[in-house]
Amino acid sequence: ATAALRNGQIQECHAFIDSAKCLLENAKTLEHADFWNIVGRLRTYHLDFKGATEAFATASELSTDNDRHLIPWAESVLRNNQQNADGHVENLSPVIERIKSNSPIAIGMRARLIASTGNFDLATKTTESLSGTQRFTSRALIFSMQGKWKETLAECESGLKESVLDQPSKLIYLMLRARSRYSIAI
Repeated sequence: ATAALRNGQIQECHAFIDSAKCLLENAKTLEHADFWNIVGRLRTYHLDFKGATEAFATASELSTDNDRHLIPWAESVLRNNQQNADGHVENLSPVIERIKSNSPIAIGMRARLIASTGNFDLATKTTESLSGTQRFTSRALIFSMQGKWKETLAECESGLKESVLDQPSKLIYLMLRARSRYSIAI
């Protein structure tokens, strides 16, 4: 299902999920968590952000906050918080506190959550222990949130020079680099 979703084969992904539902009765806890994780990703694809957050929350709870399930949940909470139309900013402290891991992806997520609360200095400081793609991505996003386009551009350029670069990171760098160049030009 994950590969089908990654390749844009949405109908196949739905079919895989429907097939997997039948197998959940005898599945292990981590398999249940993986199931809800892909359901969350599919709901995100369909722009059902509330449903995605619920699915990621279930996955995270089942896996006892394994990074593989906790980080997508935190991302979806952050996305929901930023899309709140009435301007209300949710208290993200419980989300930040729940991310206890010191893995690079967890530190990067923690930094972005801190930045979304407006504490940009602490967010930037949080990224200091990171290196490579995680560092460049986190810092580029944090600087872009502040409208610091020259710094954003520098982080994107550094990130694009990485020898091992996954497609999502590359797309973030390219998008933020273009936005930075445009903002600097005007």
